[in-house]
Amino acid sequence: METIHILQKTYEQLYVARIPLINYLSERLPVISPNWKRDCVERVLNENVRKDFSELDLYYLIQILQDDKNKSLILEVFPGDSIIFEDNNKLFNTIKKLRCDVMHPSFEEYTYKDFVNWTNQIESFVRIFDSEKGLADYTKELHKQEKDKLLDIIKSEVLDPAINSSKISDETKKNIENTKNRLEIQDSAEGIIAFFTDALHSNQGQKIRDELERNGLNSFEKIEPIVLQEYYS
Repeated sequence: METIHILQKTYEQLYVARIPLINYLSERLPVISPNWKRDCVERVLNENVRKDFSELDLYYLIQILQDDKNKSLILEVFPGDSIIFEDNNKLFNTIKKLRCDVMHPSFEEYTYKDFVNWTNQIESFVRIFDSEKGLADYTKELHKQEKDKLLDIIKSEVLDPAINSSKISDETKKNIENTKNRLEIQDSAEGIIAFFTDALHSNQGQKIRDELERNGLNSFEKIEPIVLQEYYS
């Protein structure tokens, strides 16, 4: 694996690893403080946090977890959570360092052996918070969520209004139904974007665009900025 590909894949894994930690903190912090965002998050980060808690970077989420006051209050209410903190501080610090190394890479070349080692560390981190689901499970769920968001936009903005319109010809509706079916069988957001982009430039796609816009309906071209913004955000 090339270094850039290793870093990209590891970045994705670190992004996914946020999810079980976010789930854990989202359950615990509101219990230990009614003003948990101020008392447990902003106090630790020493700043006003305007973004949604679920958007916080993994590094900061681990800081919140490791904070002595947060930890003490969590263990007062949930003494069984001691298993989460016992002997895991080294791994928490390792994951924070890995996140920094990936976000600010040096000129060092990384190997497949490095990638396997990092993957195992991230897997161990995920399993601390969820013994039933691992990194692969969370990755699959995230990909499905990303795919479904794009598909919902395309269907609600273009496909469904066209299929339900009395102004669109039966032949065009049949083609749009086929497009909808082919989009629904894509297994990733990347697949949705690839198909969407191909449809934009196909002769058939341009004929459908003309008919839709002639009848006051959205086309793929009209919603392209929205779809791409959702994909790259």
